[in-house]
Amino acid sequence: MKFRIRNVQTWFSPLAVVLVLCLSLAAFARHTTTHTPSHAKHNQDSDIVGSGEVRPIRYVKLTSDVRGVLKELYVKEGDLVEDGQPLVLIEKQARAPKSVTQYSPLRGVVADIPTRVGEIISLRMKPLMTIADMAQINIEIALDESEIGLVRPGQSARIIVDAFHETEVSGVVQRIRPLPVRPPAPKEFIVVIEMKEISSNIRDRLRPGMSATAWIKVRS
Repeated sequence: MKFRIRNVQTWFSPLAVVLVLCLSLAAFARHTTTHTPSHAKHNQDSDIVGSGEVRPIRYVKLTSDVRGVLKELYVKEGDLVEDGQPLVLIEKQARAPKSVTQYSPLRGVVADIPTRVGEIISLRMKPLMTIADMAQINIEIALDESEIGLVRPGQSARIIVDAFHETEVSGVVQRIRPLPVRPPAPKEFIVVIEMKEISSNIRDRLRPGMSATAWIKVRS
């Protein structure tokens, strides 16, 4: 009886070549992965993301210079006012009633008006209104203690105010402060980021309390 070993060898040889090639490629891939420097990912920048609100740095409370009755309010909450713009009209209480107009001491946004037309106004007591100075604006975001260790003052940030999602504003981390919490609640921190290079188009539409998101550039 004769066996056709030659034909079997001819059919088996290409399969063996394919298997050898596959094993060689797999070994090369393992070798390449093993020799990748372990510190490479630590040299790459990454972002820590947090959400918060627009917070002007300064608020000015406008009080009355005279005692009288509030006759007119020329603005409402959320209005952008200019330095020197008329805000309220007060009828001074005297034998001969006299109307006195009070003007805005700065350019900003009317944040609060606690008084109403017809109300009796005391001299420099209850504020007529509060104006937010929009010359310098911060974003305040909250981060937990697992992330705060990578954040430092001076780090750059990208900011998007939700109302203007199509526009990105640059920022710089100014300071970090802890939030008071009761155990066992996790510790949280407020990161204050100053907005930089704000276009006039965005600045004039910014309002205190607007929601915003910030991406802080840190070393991973």
